[in-house]
Amino acid sequence: MELARVDALVNGLADAFESGLDFYTKWKKKLEAQNHYRRHEGGASTTASKDAISTSLDMSSHRIRSTYQVGFALIGPDFSAGDGLFPRTPFMMGAS
Repeated sequence: MELARVDALVNGLADAFESGLDFYTKWKKKLEAQNHYRRHEGGASTTASKDAISTSLDMSSHRIRSTYQVGFALIGPDFSAGDGLFPRTPFMMGAS
């Protein structure tokens, strides 16, 4: 695969996770605004709370980009070619 195409795909995937985080955050705030029950004594706001989904979405885009950058730094432009450059061994195919 061409390096420019891989770059575009990696950025597109990371951007999709960032968009998902934005959408989820807006949806969660809207849901919490409709909730008439207080979760904490003293009226503390829960809109700044972070749950597992938002944490995962937030970390994913960073991990995708950093993993690609590390792979590219270690292997170079051939990293975009993927596993096609290397012979598949039984270990890589899940055989024991």
